[in-house]
Parts: sequence; structure tokens; C-alpha cells
Amino acid sequence: CVMPGMLRACFGPTNKLSNVEMIFDAMGFCQQLERASGNDSLAQIIPNCLQMALGISDEARVITQSKAPFPIVSVNEAWTRVTGYTQVDVEGKDLSILNGRETKEKNSDIESVAK
Repeated sequence: CVMPGMLRACFGPTNKLSNVEMIFDAMGFCQQLERASGNDSLAQIIPNCLQMALGISDEARVITQSKAPFPIVSVNEAWTRVTGYTQVDVEGKDLSILNGRETKEKNSDIESVAK
């Protein structure tokens, strides 16, 4: 078991230390720095594992697979309220389901400005 804050040591065949790794959670470290500086109100809890991401939250969250076309695996209740799509509606689909007529019009406006 490897947990943030641990040292992982590797030993060679003669029991000599060959490698030491410090395992840490960069996001957690940044949050601790904010708290230590007295900015508790600014320290946000950002999910850094699936268990946290699936937890109850007022923030709309969608979890996708890591490979294209990034099919949706899970959405939370806040995401359902914002988009109007339920877990059953979106499971296995990609985020392009959010592209509607208005999205396409806005994208074409952006593209014409960029030219």
C-alpha cells in the first residue's frame, strides 16, 4: 500500500539502499500551503481520487473514461440539474451530447473572429 506522505525505499540484492522515492499528493500539498498562509477561505477541496469525485457535491461533475472518445462513466445530481440529462441518458455517450444548435452557432462566431 502506497499512501501520500510515505517514503518508498528500494534495496538491491545485497540489502543496500538503491533508491528512495517520496510519495506525495501535489494537490493536497498546495491546499495545505494555502491553509498555512491563513487563506482557509481560498483553500478548495478538489477531488483527487474517484471516491472523492463520486462523493456528494453541489458542484456539477462528470467522469469520463481516459481514452477518446471519452465515454461518460458517471454524472452526479448537480450535473443532472444543470444539463437536464440523467445518468441513464448519458452513460456510454461522450460530451458532444451537450453540443446543441446554440453551441454550434457560438463556435462558428468564434471561428469567424479568429480568421
